[in-house]
Order: sequence, then C-alpha cells, then structure tokens
Amino acid sequence: MSKKIALAIIVAVVTCFLLFAPIIPVSVEYKETEPVEVPVEYEYSAEWGSTLLGLDWELYCEVVVENVDDEGGPFTVTVYFYDGDNLAYKDSDTKYIAPGQEATFTLYSSGLSYSTDWETRYHVTVDIDPPKKIEYRVVSRYKTKYISLIQLLFQQES
Repeated sequence: MSKKIALAIIVAVVTCFLLFAPIIPVSVEYKETEPVEVPVEYEYSAEWGSTLLGLDWELYCEVVVENVDDEGGPFTVTVYFYDGDNLAYKDSDTKYIAPGQEATFTLYSSGLSYSTDWETRYHVTVDIDPPKKIEYRVVSRYKTKYISLIQLLFQQES
C-alpha cells in the first residue's frame, strides 16, 4: 500500500509541476519610447553662373535654404565645382537658420580657367547638411516570458 501512496504522490507532484511550473516560452510584445536623431526639415533652391571677381573670372553658386521645421540650428552648405568629371574646387559655409527663416549662401570657385564653353564644361553640385534634432518614437520590442501549461490553456480559451 505504501508503494501505491508513494506512486500517487509522485504522479500528483509531476502533474502539478507540468500544469503549474513556468516552463513554456512565449514571446511577449511591449512598447518602448526611444530617442531618434533626425535632420531638421528644410527646402532649398540653387542657381549658378559666372562672374568677374576683380580681374578673375570665377563661377558662383547661390543657395537659398529655408528652415521649414520648428527647430533651428546651423546649416552647412557645400558647393562642388566640377570641370567635366573632375572636382576642380569645393567651398562651404555655415549659418544659423531659425525656424521659419531662410538664409542665402553665395559660394565662389577659385582657380578655374575661363572657357567660351564654360556652361557645358563646368557644372556644380550642392550638398546641404542640416542640424539634427531628437524625436521620440514608440517601437515594439519582444521578450521571452515563461508560462505554465494552465496559463497557456486559459490564454487560448480567451
């Protein structure tokens, strides 16, 4: 009789363990707010041409940057002057632009040779580096949680 009682106790303990012990891994989603660095929003227009600076002929590029964001900061404009496919000169300038304001950047080349076909020989590209701001976004994350067989059965019924 004592063997039957011992076996019954063992079966009861194992059954309770299997039903109530947290042994089943499940993935649980949770939300978290994280900071993300994003550029300040802006709009720009650019035009370029040639000019005489004293006795030197050079190219210029005029870039108008408007800060359309609600946060201000330093904007850096870099202008690349190309002779064909070769970079001939690069110049940059930085200005603070407040929200809703605009600034004009006028940058000049240096050392370029005048050519009657300068409009097809030379070209210009513009790069604008706006300030960054911190925004907070809600992202989904997942973690593993261990649940019991009873919890799993009741979750599936719901």
